[in-house]
Amino acid sequence: MTTRQWTGRVFLGRLAETLSTLIESQSADLFNTAGLVIPVKSCSLMMAIRSRDPGAAVDLARDLDCSHQLVLQKIPKLLQLGLIEQEPCSQDRRRKLFRLTDTGRSNLAVADTLFPAIERAYDGLGEGATDVYEAMEATIAALKARPLVERVDPRLFDPALRRP
Repeated sequence: MTTRQWTGRVFLGRLAETLSTLIESQSADLFNTAGLVIPVKSCSLMMAIRSRDPGAAVDLARDLDCSHQLVLQKIPKLLQLGLIEQEPCSQDRRRKLFRLTDTGRSNLAVADTLFPAIERAYDGLGEGATDVYEAMEATIAALKARPLVERVDPRLFDPALRRP
């Protein structure tokens, strides 16, 4: 058996991505079983739109702590599925506002009933281990407070000290 070189803490991002992909896939199965058409990766955006009613992409991005472009990438699919509608802003015609349709509201209402069960399912994942959610939140906060570049010995960036 060979040892894979892409494992270990150095590849924490890869591990997080694997977890994200697995959760997305299994959540999609859960959503489909419940009859939801909301794309799993757009559920938080739908909730942000509901809380603003209506919301502009820039405000939704700020609420979700993501890029404006990411919000704009997800909008066309939500429009196509009939979950949201778009309208011009009365103060600035260049700005578009998004709000839930009746279909979007009813889908979110069903999703809202699933969330407590999903929370309970996640609670049982790490029996006897660290809570995965809390560990990920703590890791994100720590990296935002002090990025990797500040955590690595600066002498490693000196070409004279690198191994050939």
